Amino acid sequence: MLVNGDFDGDGLSDFCVALDNTKNRNSAVLVFLNNSETKEPYLAFSYVFDDYAKLAKLNKGHLLNISGTTKGLDYDAICAYKDKNNIGIIFYDDTKNKMITGSVKTTEEQEEEES
Repeated sequence: MLVNGDFDGDGLSDFCVALDNTKNRNSAVLVFLNNSETKEPYLAFSYVFDDYAKLAKLNKGHLLNISGTTKGLDYDAICAYKDKNNIGIIFYDDTKNKMITGSVKTTEEQEEEES
């Protein structure tokens, strides 16, 4: 599974791939950013999910609820998930100058908090 977008806001196309390990029933998620000077891709982030992961692209401006704070994405991001209740976001944090992860509250979790 592959998604691409401008994950670090430099105007270059980056990509993320999920590699499934059928023996261990898990996925390695790798994010490759393009170096703005050399235009060559490099591995910027990796994570191994304890189950198979699915990927989707979130466009710049998409609103997220991370740790109780609603934030619009500054750049494209990756949604990596196992199912509707286990959703993680991989996005570029320019204050830390690296890709980081966050979790998103599902609709069901938000409804539970409101009641």
